[in-house]
Amino acid sequence: ADAAIDSVILLDEAGNQLGLKKTLNSDHQATVGESFTVPAGQTKIVTVAANRVAKSATQAYQGQTISFTVKGVNTSATVMGLPTLGLVGTTHTVNDSLTIGSVTVARGALDPGSSVTKEVGVTAYTFASIKVTAGSAERVYLKSIRWNQVGSVSGSDLANIKTVVDGTSYDTTLSADGKYYSTVFPGSGLLMEKGGNKEVSVKGDIVGGSLRTVNFDIAKRTDIYTIGETYGYGILPDFGTGTAITADDSEVITTDDPYYDGAKVTVSAGTVTVSTWTGVPASNIAINLADQVLGGWSVDVKGEAVSVSSLKITIAPTGDALEHISQISLVDA
Repeated sequence: ADAAIDSVILLDEAGNQLGLKKTLNSDHQATVGESFTVPAGQTKIVTVAANRVAKSATQAYQGQTISFTVKGVNTSATVMGLPTLGLVGTTHTVNDSLTIGSVTVARGALDPGSSVTKEVGVTAYTFASIKVTAGSAERVYLKSIRWNQVGSVSGSDLANIKTVVDGTSYDTTLSADGKYYSTVFPGSGLLMEKGGNKEVSVKGDIVGGSLRTVNFDIAKRTDIYTIGETYGYGILPDFGTGTAITADDSEVITTDDPYYDGAKVTVSAGTVTVSTWTGVPASNIAINLADQVLGGWSVDVKGEAVSVSSLKITIAPTGDALEHISQISLVDA
């Protein structure tokens, strides 16, 4: 029965998810994966996989069998070798007697927790953070995580986006649509002891995007990829304890779109502050003295580059002093 399956996904050679999970339609079918390129003369292996629903929901399907068939490949290239009836996968039996590990997710201590405003030029800012905790049944490997940037900035407005765990920064890979930042942890992944946890953060630099927003979410539960050490099965994280997207705009919620709603960052517009420069003190001006400094200003520009097309300077002399001043110039101190 289709109800024994939560969703269908596509995996790469390392077991990392490609694209979003999909549910079966009324024809018992799903289109899974995302665009990828296979270089000329090379091979890429992908695997069709399924997520099971909770054990309590599948007891009625104990003993039923599951098998998937690849019916087609969405590509502009010529597809050869795919049988008319499709590629039939192996058959599996629904098992409700095995207790595997578990994973819970909560807001991390480093998470901003509320919406903020930041200027262009801010570096190494933590946009979102979660705490991933392993249950008591088995040790768990954190294999990968995928962040979904749903704000209005573009990929070019951000730089040095990293996933940080226990003080170590890991590179991210940006998806073709510029919205998903994925990190695959090295080796077998990051091991969590039974009852242990990892705080996982996403941080980076804001290099553009004035008056736009940055918002890092986790779109789906399956975007946090964990496997149990003992049995080797992938584990779906729980739905946490949150019940709604709050005014803080950062909560583990009981839906799967998004699974984790990160705090929003609004990128402020550039500012220009002009003040008196104390480097030019009051003084007496001698007759026939060239290049006498008359005044100075300090200009502080923040947030973004500012172009100045003109500057109006007003001189307020006493008596006939202005008649004795010539060749006024503006100098960048």
